[in-house]
Amino acid sequence: MAGGTLTPEFVEFEIKRSLEWLQGDRNDARRHAAVLVLKELAVNAPILFYPYVAPFFDNIWGALRDNKVNIREGAADAVRACLLLIYQRESSLRQQWYLKLYEEAQKGTAPKKKKKDY
Repeated sequence: MAGGTLTPEFVEFEIKRSLEWLQGDRNDARRHAAVLVLKELAVNAPILFYPYVAPFFDNIWGALRDNKVNIREGAADAVRACLLLIYQRESSLRQQWYLKLYEEAQKGTAPKKKKKDY
């Protein structure tokens, strides 16, 4: 729920904590919570979330490639919410973020090279 003077501090704290949980924490519950929180903040606090779009895109890829379906789906929902936020704002960085997303998507869909047995 929006309102109050603590809202910006709360949102900033939750974004930073969620991004930290995505960086190196292999705890599935934390990673799932992180993608759910980031998605909700992108949807419900877009003005406060917008400065964190770059760190979001730097950290979301591991969750998008996670072994757990619920984490991947949550991450995809978070990316969708972030893309909607980017689309709705005029920014010179928009093309840069779209390009980064495209490049990362290509990395994830590139065929795996088979190791040669000698």
